[in-house]
Amino acid sequence: MMLLLSVVLAAETPPGFTRREALDRAAQHGPELIASGKALAVSEAGVRTAAAWPNPTLGVSYGPDEPKLFGTVDQKFPIFGQRGAAIDAARADLDAAKAALAAERLDGLVTVDRAYTALAAAVAQVDVSLDAASLARQLVDKTKGRVDAHQAPELELEEAQLAAKRAEQDAVDRAALVEGARARLAALLGLAIAPGVDPKDALLPMPALPAPSNEEPPQVRVSEATRVAAERKADRERAAIRPTPEVTVELERLGSDTGPTVFGVRGTVAVDVPAFSQNGGNVAAQVAQADQASARANAARAHFEAERAAALARWRAAVARAQFEVAEDVPVAVRVRDLARAAQEKGKIPLIALIAAETDVSHSRAAAIDAQAAVWDARDDLLAATGGTP
Repeated sequence: MMLLLSVVLAAETPPGFTRREALDRAAQHGPELIASGKALAVSEAGVRTAAAWPNPTLGVSYGPDEPKLFGTVDQKFPIFGQRGAAIDAARADLDAAKAALAAERLDGLVTVDRAYTALAAAVAQVDVSLDAASLARQLVDKTKGRVDAHQAPELELEEAQLAAKRAEQDAVDRAALVEGARARLAALLGLAIAPGVDPKDALLPMPALPAPSNEEPPQVRVSEATRVAAERKADRERAAIRPTPEVTVELERLGSDTGPTVFGVRGTVAVDVPAFSQNGGNVAAQVAQADQASARANAARAHFEAERAAALARWRAAVARAQFEVAEDVPVAVRVRDLARAAQEKGKIPLIALIAAETDVSHSRAAAIDAQAAVWDARDDLLAATGGTP
């Protein structure tokens, strides 16, 4: 069993990152954040498209009737606010895309921070399990010597060997969790899955309480930007029914093949008349979307207020639990284990009681690590609820 564990831990050494380095790396090279940023280019192109003027239409006609040859140039002139309304709508779409990108960026960074916490906790748990396996193996050797000297029954050796095998299996299981956590964080950072990454930062010291933010939560900002975009689109649809002058210029060649050639120019101005359609359906659709986005913003505010309060409660509970585990539970478990060792060496308690005390120390240390990780996760909950950045 220990040979298998040594093979797992003897893999290629992965590159190490501090928490800050991992977050910075993800912001620059994280595949998911890069993919999210690509959507912004679509909205930026939409602004350029809205600002473009219509292309002219060129036509040429030739036939046996007079005029045998003539050409036309048609050009629309959206000069009554249609182009400005379209640009405003495109810019509002761009603002909504930026708000959505900011929300996705925050989610992505919080995900990276959680993955870093999970990896740091997994590495710390491996250390605890390795210590427990080493102590269990030492206890086997010590018990075997006592059994060989006829100072202890064979049962105690069986108990010690079983405890050692369990500790070694737990170490192997913990090592496998580290490999998975390394791969997940590496993928988020845009690095090779194997060998993954290693955390340079431990879970201690625990993070401070995030400072309160005066900004709206990310999803509220997205809903508000979506509402504004829908209102600008409604304005665009209202402007679309305004007359759009279309100027047509015709150049004609008049006269017979044997007579003098005369060129003539004719100009025409035409406008759309909104007699049968006022774009009411399109306007109503955008107004409805604006109302829906406003309702979603209100719902998001209520949700994030509740989530902020819950996250703060989780934070306080996690900090209290971690302080208890580190300052009280682990030290007491270690003292009990030391007393059990002394008592067992004097033959005052059975070996099974010492094994139980050793196991309790490992469980207490593991619980302390879980509690420390919970503090980091609670901090990420608060950041997600308030719009802060890890």
